[in-house]
Amino acid sequence: LTQIIVTVHMCINDATNRQGIWISYLSVVAVTVVPGFALMSGYHSPQNPSQLNSRRLARVLMMAVSYYICQSLYILFTEHAFIPMTRATFADTANADVWINSFNPFSKDQILIDKLFGTAFWHLFYLQSLVVWSLLSPFWMQLRYPVTLSIVVSCVASYLKPPIFEDFFDPAKTLEYLPWFVIGLSMRRYGYDKSLKSLAKDKYATKAAIVTVCCYLAWNLALPFSAVDELGIFVWIGRSTRIKARDIQCWYWIGRFGVIFCSLSFLFAIYSMMPSRRTYFSHAAKGALIPYITHFVFVLLLVATGWFYNGPKVKPENTPQLPAWKSLVTFLFSIVTCHFLFGKRARQKDHRKRAKERGKERGKERER
Repeated sequence: LTQIIVTVHMCINDATNRQGIWISYLSVVAVTVVPGFALMSGYHSPQNPSQLNSRRLARVLMMAVSYYICQSLYILFTEHAFIPMTRATFADTANADVWINSFNPFSKDQILIDKLFGTAFWHLFYLQSLVVWSLLSPFWMQLRYPVTLSIVVSCVASYLKPPIFEDFFDPAKTLEYLPWFVIGLSMRRYGYDKSLKSLAKDKYATKAAIVTVCCYLAWNLALPFSAVDELGIFVWIGRSTRIKARDIQCWYWIGRFGVIFCSLSFLFAIYSMMPSRRTYFSHAAKGALIPYITHFVFVLLLVATGWFYNGPKVKPENTPQLPAWKSLVTFLFSIVTCHFLFGKRARQKDHRKRAKERGKERGKERER
């Protein structure tokens, strides 16, 4: 999931968003990445108030502090590195402003305190939501129908007025992604995880999962509608429906419910296809938030060097599309970047050997 989000941020922008392969990739990302993160976070979160002890509260506090540190660093990097570099690289000042505004979530009129305590810097909203979910989850699970209520809240949140999406702690995004977090909580609390695991690892279920993923990708490649525009009314989370659809209709909640079901089915299919043995990514999983948080620095550097486009000003929808070789190089660069950010622990060659040794030791202990 971390690799997918790094790739989408690096490879998809105004210079690639009309290429079929990236549009299809974008529709996959919408139903997998953040929903998958929320699902796994919920699975490992406290499920009743008694579990919210001092150690867990300290973790939540550390997460909140980490968010403000990351927000501050991105503000400083944007103001003192990204913007000056972009203006120096682009010959056309107007075009430089177009790319700066596309990748800078803050306006020129905002003072530092507004930026720090205002809208999160793009992907950092997840840290905000994680703090709220971690504090809310033990009490939410005391409700009679926690999953059903979370789905209702998510559908209602998409109808909130646009200013709420810019408020402190992004409450609308937090509420819209709530169902996946609560489902993760419920899986562990009610023991659904064991039955789902046995079902997912069945050989026929794995074959069905492969067919499901292939059909979904094929459908997206041949999709007559835009995954960003028409279907984006239901798929894209974190933007008011009043802005996405320019109207508000009571039946839109049906589309959001369908997206939740589609997302859960696709995540289950991916889980069924995953190997049971420890791999490179499972070994690096403990540090997954590091590349998630820091990778956007490399995205901004690519934009600032004019890698995607450095010509005269054009409307965003008329931006010349990136050549195939450049798209391929950018994709490979996203993989290398994520590999680098995972850290030394994930790059150790003997991690599989040590995992086998640990398995043997555990087997001997069981025999004893």
